[in-house]
Parts: sequence; structure tokens; C-alpha cells
Amino acid sequence: MVQELFEKAVKVDGIVDIMVPDYHIQIAIEQYFLWLNEDDTITIMNKNDTNTRYKISDDKEVKAFVFLISGASS
Repeated sequence: MVQELFEKAVKVDGIVDIMVPDYHIQIAIEQYFLWLNEDDTITIMNKNDTNTRYKISDDKEVKAFVFLISGASS
């Protein structure tokens, strides 16, 4: 599910203002930073490419992902 979600993420143009991420996720050998945003979206950044960010804004996918990670952290 996580990999499918990442594949649907849309590249966001503009300057990246880095804050401490809410989550660190590793998929195979790649590491990602994730932020859960107040506008009910998720921002993703590859640890090795901090000049590019991606956003997931599909409501169902965001809710499913939040459910998945909140279950994993409890």
C-alpha cells in the first residue's frame, strides 16, 4: 500500500522549507521523510533528494495511510 501511495504522489514546485518530519519511512533501500499537513495532505521527501517534495492529497488515500501508520506506531 505504501509504495502505491508514493507512486500517486504529485511533485510540488517551489522552495522546500524543511522542518522536522512527522515520520521516517524506509522502503527497500530508500528512506523518506513524511509530514502530515493541517490541510489533510501528506508531504513526502526522499532523504537523498531534499530539494524535491511530493504531495498526496486524495482524501481516501491520506486517511488509509494515517490509519496504517498510527496502527504501526501504537
